Amino acid sequence: MTDVPAGPIGTVSDSMASLAGRWAVVALTTSHVGLPRAEIEAFLLDVARGLVDVLRGEPFDPSPAADAGVALVRANLTGTEALNETVRLLGSSLLDAAEVPFDPFWHGRLTDVIGSMSAGYVAASRDRLFDEQEMIKKAVFRARDVAERDRRSTEARWQAVFHSTAAGIAITDLTGTVQSVNPALCEILGVDATELVDRPFAVQLSPDFVPQVRAAFDRVAGGEHDKFVGDASFVGKDGELVWTRLSLSLVRDAAQAPEYAVAVVENISDLHLLRERQLRMSLEDQLTGLPNRAYFMAQLDTALQNALPDENIALVYIDLDGFKIINDGVDHTTGDKVLKRVASTLRAAFDGPSATVARMGGDGFAVLLTGTRGSYPISQRIAATMDELGEPEYEEDGTGIAVSASVGIVERPAIGVTSAELVRAAEITVHRAKQNGKAQWELFDDRLDQQYRAQYQLGAAMPGALETGQFQLSYQPVNRLSDGRTIALRALLHWDHPKRGLLRPTEFLDMAEETGFIVPMGRWMLDQVCQQLADWERGFGRASLPMCIHLTPRLAREQDLVQIIRDVLDQTGAPTAKLRLTMPASVVVDDHGEPLENLATLRDIKVSAIVHGYGTGNAGLVDLRTLPVDGVIIAPSVIRAFGAVEEKNSPFEHGLRQIVELADQLDVRVYADGVDTPAIADRLNDIGVQYAAGAAIGEPMTEDEVERLIGGVR
Repeated sequence: MTDVPAGPIGTVSDSMASLAGRWAVVALTTSHVGLPRAEIEAFLLDVARGLVDVLRGEPFDPSPAADAGVALVRANLTGTEALNETVRLLGSSLLDAAEVPFDPFWHGRLTDVIGSMSAGYVAASRDRLFDEQEMIKKAVFRARDVAERDRRSTEARWQAVFHSTAAGIAITDLTGTVQSVNPALCEILGVDATELVDRPFAVQLSPDFVPQVRAAFDRVAGGEHDKFVGDASFVGKDGELVWTRLSLSLVRDAAQAPEYAVAVVENISDLHLLRERQLRMSLEDQLTGLPNRAYFMAQLDTALQNALPDENIALVYIDLDGFKIINDGVDHTTGDKVLKRVASTLRAAFDGPSATVARMGGDGFAVLLTGTRGSYPISQRIAATMDELGEPEYEEDGTGIAVSASVGIVERPAIGVTSAELVRAAEITVHRAKQNGKAQWELFDDRLDQQYRAQYQLGAAMPGALETGQFQLSYQPVNRLSDGRTIALRALLHWDHPKRGLLRPTEFLDMAEETGFIVPMGRWMLDQVCQQLADWERGFGRASLPMCIHLTPRLAREQDLVQIIRDVLDQTGAPTAKLRLTMPASVVVDDHGEPLENLATLRDIKVSAIVHGYGTGNAGLVDLRTLPVDGVIIAPSVIRAFGAVEEKNSPFEHGLRQIVELADQLDVRVYADGVDTPAIADRLNDIGVQYAAGAAIGEPMTEDEVERLIGGVR
């Protein structure tokens, strides 16, 4: 998340002063504010400061921005043009005035702040409208009462209200026929009085509102209700719709019998446009103009509800690869251009009424397709789209920017599936595309989906499993090959799952690594191992065996690893000399970074450090002379490949001999992992490998079995 800039909010920056000056121009040219420019500018500067306070506030709460909308209405900065220009000005300049970057995070806050301000404006405008309507109705009723006492005075007052108010007024008989109208109503509807008098009041209504208003008028005229208030649109000049707040009131005679009706019409077209804009902002991505996630999910729900029994539906999820590189390596402006380009490319590729393209947030996009008949045409369009996005577009400095994407495609029968299931399936499929190398598309595979779901369920259950004691340790012997003596133990983590039984580390450690839960899990394992070491040291003394813990890549890179180990050793009293920590060779390939620093510091505090997984991939290029380690563990895959080739001087044997010779020169111990047969153990011993673990050496043991072993050799 972007940090909120520091510094006093009250300082008037050049950009803040510029915003207030341009806002004052908007006020003077679109509204009747009635104040000198200097006072208007000072007022708007205070409003802008308040919006910036809300924008940058922590925790973020956009609701106080509603006060700004109320202040604008009270200052009479109202009207459709004034509102439009204000929203446009704030949308383009408020982030600059707040001195924050124009990125999705701050743009999202900006949208919420402007939306809250607009809501305040709507509420204040509605209150003002209600106040005026109440004033009119009170004037009407007061005039009626006074007419009983002083006809001439009443007539004068009534005529004054009738002709001077800005609200439109129509007097109708109980059948709804217009008897008289005031000038304001003619101005609102853009017609002459002759086009309204002696005609049904409902004749000017737009067709959608005729039944509703007629029913309301009948209830009022019949005396069922004395008034009705609601929104309605009229057909104005040149056929344009005029949105109004309509109030119908019944006037009774001295005997309380219905006599006539008064219709008060207030023009709220600007408020209607504002509501439409707010709705559009809530359902539209402001950067790309595409529908946002909320709109997309609503469309997906509707498509599933309206689908025919034999109809298919497809969901395509597009996630850009390495988009952070563009934002951080170039700038956010270029990143925004790339997102707009992706949006326009997808919109062009999936044009038509059966397709909905949306931005789901960040660098994720989605396409909903209804009535599909096979994924092959979809994949063809996706492939063409990816090719187009892969073509560089050049910036002014000559830099060619292109982007790749990982795509997940799900096509299913629309009946019997929920929107949540479709989205989840698409997200898992695109995740698989990224794991398989990125810049490619993948089709949903139900079998793989079940596997992924099972893995994700394990990932979600890990915190609770750790807290409820479902994890346990076993101890695998590490033997010296020359005499078969156990010289150390390797701690192995198991999960006693309530439904799936005993799970091996290979079944859940990768998910723990991916979710980041490996850090608390690793801390727990260190606590358990060190506590066990301390107990055995107290019980068996020098006969107790050293303990080895394999660190995952994430743990090896942990910045606080050494401090965590120090704390655990201090708390448990475990003997430092008997703790062995192994790091993956894959994370120490580079000659810099946190893992190498951790290795060096571990050696400084007398904790033995070993590299495991040695001899595979890039890890085979690690030069032992550069590593501050006490030993290396040859990867099980290398050992099994060596065992599969029985002839002397095979490439695998030659490689192992080279490792052993180099290790001997550097006084580094060599361990073999994955020794499955006695024959392989003998061959490894012959070429100089000193220590081994695996099925042929010994199966994992419980705490009691280890204690019997230690007690027997003491």
